[in-house]
Amino acid sequence: MMITLTTKTIGRLFQKRISLTPDRPAIGWVENSEVKHLTFNQYKDIINTLTAALNKSGVQVGDKFGILAQTSKEWHLIDMAALLARAVVIPVYHTYTGKEASFILNHSECSTLVVENDRQMEKIISHLSELPHLKNIIALNDFSEETIKKFRNKWNYLTYKELIKLGNEEIKNNPDLINNLIEGQSPDDMASIVYTSGTTGDPKGAVITQHGLTMMLLNVQKSTYGAFTPEDRTLTFLPLSHVLGRADSFFPLLFGWEGVYAESIDKLVDNISLVKPTIMIAVPRIFEKIYGKIMEQVEDGSFAKKKAFEWATYAAKKYFDKIDRDLSPTTTEILEYKLAYKIVFSKIYERFGGHVRFFVSGGAPLAPEIITFLRYAGLTVLEGYGLTETIAPCCLNPLSKQVAGTVGRPIGDVEFKFAADGEILIKSEALFK
Repeated sequence: MMITLTTKTIGRLFQKRISLTPDRPAIGWVENSEVKHLTFNQYKDIINTLTAALNKSGVQVGDKFGILAQTSKEWHLIDMAALLARAVVIPVYHTYTGKEASFILNHSECSTLVVENDRQMEKIISHLSELPHLKNIIALNDFSEETIKKFRNKWNYLTYKELIKLGNEEIKNNPDLINNLIEGQSPDDMASIVYTSGTTGDPKGAVITQHGLTMMLLNVQKSTYGAFTPEDRTLTFLPLSHVLGRADSFFPLLFGWEGVYAESIDKLVDNISLVKPTIMIAVPRIFEKIYGKIMEQVEDGSFAKKKAFEWATYAAKKYFDKIDRDLSPTTTEILEYKLAYKIVFSKIYERFGGHVRFFVSGGAPLAPEIITFLRYAGLTVLEGYGLTETIAPCCLNPLSKQVAGTVGRPIGDVEFKFAADGEILIKSEALFK
């Protein structure tokens, strides 16, 4: 079922999704080699609890709210809670140095900061004097007493567990709080400030409104023509501090699918086998590493295996060359490709869990030969294009026909024009302010 919203805010998108698929899996995670999940109703309850806690702890409308942590379900849950509390989320890369992180926190006038662990907190403590606006620290994982001592007299401190307890009490005392906050959301409200990498000087903050964020999501929905459904499942591992990873984290609200959070990049291959995603959003480096590993194994294989691989690749190339020219492959070509798939390419498909329908690649160009090779294995790559300023995707290869080495077509309301000097001009409601 397509989502339509008259007032474009994350809060209303959240409410609409819960009403459509309350008992479907919403988000999942890997724990002790098992996939666990929350239904959309359970997801709503946790986010409402966290929202109430943030409100009770003093997070006000328009307050700047930083998150310094690696990708996890907790990152997303607290992101959603801050957005519902009408704060402005400031994502900070977990790989940033203390100096880089403190620049962003100070520049954005961040008053509350969520921090993953002691190691990340040490970065911030070393820049105490540079953060005059910071008042509250929330620890996703409890800090050691030694770390807490270093800032106890400077900032208020709450743990994630304490936040849950505080929120449960506040919900009982103020049951209408969440609905009132969502009703108060305006499409023009700032939702987030996402900082660029600073390749041309200091990082610059792209201001993203509630309207811009939801329009990006609705543009993706319009351009995928109902191909993604609540039956789908993703494996989320990209940094949530980047617009592409952040978009990935919001897609369950849009499509009703289950977004499972990987344990870490290091465990990605194991997690793929366990989670068996149907959709995966990634960056070229991931595909390049997988492709390189396959080629390495072919090179190290026996003479017979090398010859089988060469023949299978040739058979697949003949078959898809015909398809791409809108010609019908001959019976022999069809049978040869089926055999090539069974002997060689099916094994590659199974490496990705055996259920993938679409890969989405963005962030940088992906080599056409890798896209072509994965296609031989029944793995469709939709390459796209976007920027921090376009709030992630503004272009995507159509599902019906992908052209390797291109970024596809503008999505939703996006319009493109090219200036005389070749500059790309983009018009859309899904843009930074």
